[in-house]
Amino acid sequence: MRLFVVGVFSLYLAVFLYVLWICVRQVQVAWSASRARESEFRTIGILLLDIQEEIQTGFAVSDQAWDRLAQQKHWIAKLAHASLISLRKSGAEILPSLRRFVDLTNFSEECRVLADGKSAQARSQAWICAGLIPVEAIAVYTLFPEGLKSWSLWGTGFIVAFGLCASAGYWVHGLAGKASRGGLRASEAQWPIQGLACGEELLALIRAGTPGDLAWSQAVDRLLVYEPSWVEHWSPQLWADSGEEKAKVKGVGLRFETLRLGPRLQSAIFRSVAEGMGVVERIEGALGAFRIQMRGEMEAQLQRLPSVCLLPLFSLVLPATLGFLAWSLYLGFGQEISFSDF
Repeated sequence: MRLFVVGVFSLYLAVFLYVLWICVRQVQVAWSASRARESEFRTIGILLLDIQEEIQTGFAVSDQAWDRLAQQKHWIAKLAHASLISLRKSGAEILPSLRRFVDLTNFSEECRVLADGKSAQARSQAWICAGLIPVEAIAVYTLFPEGLKSWSLWGTGFIVAFGLCASAGYWVHGLAGKASRGGLRASEAQWPIQGLACGEELLALIRAGTPGDLAWSQAVDRLLVYEPSWVEHWSPQLWADSGEEKAKVKGVGLRFETLRLGPRLQSAIFRSVAEGMGVVERIEGALGAFRIQMRGEMEAQLQRLPSVCLLPLFSLVLPATLGFLAWSLYLGFGQEISFSDF
């Protein structure tokens, strides 16, 4: 019987260590990816600022500066490079589009800093949740130096309680990540910035002299190269179904506003053709309004985050910590477990 108990406890311990290793590995991968994106955006912003300064000082931009921008692996660098090169070849003014791309990288960095700052407390709560039961176990061990009546039962309670607290920590970490993305799923985290970048590409093509319908088609086609899933939401054909009804059905919150950005840009081109007025101002207005909506949705999600995190804390962490403490005290004070009492 003793060997059976030891074997079961060893199996539980092995499963616990394996799950813990998987969780730590996933956190490390997510953290590394986040730091890599942060570094890439900063590098792209610096390269664009260097090109802007060279133009503003009256010097011709060197080929090395364009090559450094083209060599960046991030999609926004390649998109900005293609847009600016098209303006350069057409003889149009580069500086307005260049400033807008610099503003886009700065806006993305501001949103990241806002999300990291306001979700830091929830992420720290996730780590605290995972560490509560081991700390409590150490405290129990010091309270009963002579040992408990049944270490196998105590170890089983430890694993169950730790599993509940670790699940709560993973839950809180997921809630913090979703709030920092404005309510979007992880696979959709780049959608708002991609939509804004597509709008900047559209502006650059129009400034280069491309007609509005062709500019829209080329901008969306280039977006589909980096994110093929957009084909389900934005059509490259300006005069085709805009997909606004589809966006209304499938999107809420920031996702809804992101999917509606395409139809709004299409509407700007429609109205400019019908009224014979400039399209650049309409597109800039639509992009500016979307930035405000994006930031507002992110702030609203982050403000609700502390209240949302109370659910896993009270439903998993509180029962696990109190239950494990009661279980440890029951075993520590020498009470025999007898099912005949029930």
